Amino acid sequence: MADNNRFFEEGMTLYNAEKYEEAIDLFTQALAKEMTHVGSLYQRGLSHTKLRNFDQAFRDFDQAIAFAPHIAAIYSERGVVYYHQKDYKKAMQDMDKAVALEPQEAYRYASRAYLRAAVGDKLGALNDYRKALELDPDDAIVQNNLGLLEESMGYSKDAHKRYEEADRLMGISQEERQKRFDKIVEDHKIAEASRKMQQDVPPPVTKPQTKDYFQVMKSVFTSKERFGEFKNFVKGKFGKKKS
Repeated sequence: MADNNRFFEEGMTLYNAEKYEEAIDLFTQALAKEMTHVGSLYQRGLSHTKLRNFDQAFRDFDQAIAFAPHIAAIYSERGVVYYHQKDYKKAMQDMDKAVALEPQEAYRYASRAYLRAAVGDKLGALNDYRKALELDPDDAIVQNNLGLLEESMGYSKDAHKRYEEADRLMGISQEERQKRFDKIVEDHKIAEASRKMQQDVPPPVTKPQTKDYFQVMKSVFTSKERFGEFKNFVKGKFGKKKS
């Protein structure tokens, strides 16, 4: 049992370092010690998903569900794999199951909302995002994604209010927002000047719109980890990547 836990913990360290193939090896070693270790099956399935080894991911998630049919996260992640495989009906069934198992967990509704929006069910996505905010009104990810959805449905004023609330929750001030917008405008001017130098007849210069700022600020987030990276970006790492 001690070796099993060690393999799992080392596998988690590698998974968090995005070394998925090495993580898979360690989760496999953990499972060799205890074939019913649900954590190792789940994490190996996630690792395979990251590597787009969807058949292997299915096998791991199916086994994990067989041993632990009460864990919502497994259904949710298997639903993601179904989505990648374009089996939207089964993807939605798994998301529904995850919501049914954890009806008071805001993230379950947010995950299903993302999937619904992706397959064109905007009204269903709208209802799920609103339910997620009802359960957790301080979730900046949901505020951001609901704003994206509302803007796509023509509710621009409501959308911008969502973006402002997401900024507030992230601690982004009006001054910081203005600095980033000013940089976008400056980059736009530089790009236009470069284009003029390279073309005999330059295309008409378009005035940068506020939307340009939102295109940078608005990313669709499917996980807390990705949103954390976005927060680092807008808080001072503009245009830089983590080493």
